[in-house]
Amino acid sequence: MTELGAAACRTYRYLRLGVVALVLLLGCSVALQAGADGRMLASISAYFYTPVHGVFVGSLLAIGVALIAIRGREGTENGLTNIAGMLAPVVAFVPTPAHLASCAGPRACVPAVAQDGVRNNITAVLVVTALVLVGATFALVRDRRAQTRGASPGGAVAAAGVGAADRADVGTAAQERAEAARRIAARAFPVVLAAGVVLWLVAAAWFSLDWSGFVDTAHYVSAGCLFASMIAIAVINARRAWEHRDPPILPRAPMPGSTSWSLP
Repeated sequence: MTELGAAACRTYRYLRLGVVALVLLLGCSVALQAGADGRMLASISAYFYTPVHGVFVGSLLAIGVALIAIRGREGTENGLTNIAGMLAPVVAFVPTPAHLASCAGPRACVPAVAQDGVRNNITAVLVVTALVLVGATFALVRDRRAQTRGASPGGAVAAAGVGAADRADVGTAAQERAEAARRIAARAFPVVLAAGVVLWLVAAAWFSLDWSGFVDTAHYVSAGCLFASMIAIAVINARRAWEHRDPPILPRAPMPGSTSWSLP
């Protein structure tokens, strides 16, 4: 492995560890506030209105960026991590309705001051996400053109990143696996991009046309879809690990005339 490859592996490892650290940070902040209050609130989301607010929003934003940056196995897993990363900012910026003094009547609400923040923050998220999707579309078109000229599916950047030296250090089986992964990525990327565009269109329409419904329920919908994506990723990995597990070691049958069993 070249120095560049080793640095990429370390970066990838630290990025995953960073997600774990962010979850611990949020948990620690919630625990400290629960200790100060002498009780736990109904959900972690309810801590949006407490001194945990900064850690809550910052952690979810960073986790969302990390989920998009982390490449899962090409195909369904990588698509799910990207979708989860797109949903995390909505979970962070849109609070759950709460029973606050500023609410009119007994019904839980998102206070007006928080709604101003939601409007500003989600608008910014939609704008930046649109720019990212446009950039990803240009990248897809570029790679498709490169393929028609005989370039690798990953494009010139991927070819330079891997390098001929890296490919020379690995065996034929590893090269075949890498080529298979590139083919899967070439097929999966347009699907993931299309899913991202659909998600953006749905969010933008909901945000623009049904403001009260968005403020009241967007957190629940986004959080539910985010956790469903993470559960699906866990199931995919568990199934893959089960399919590639080592066969169990069974005891050998005793030889005729013998009363003992032995392991192979």
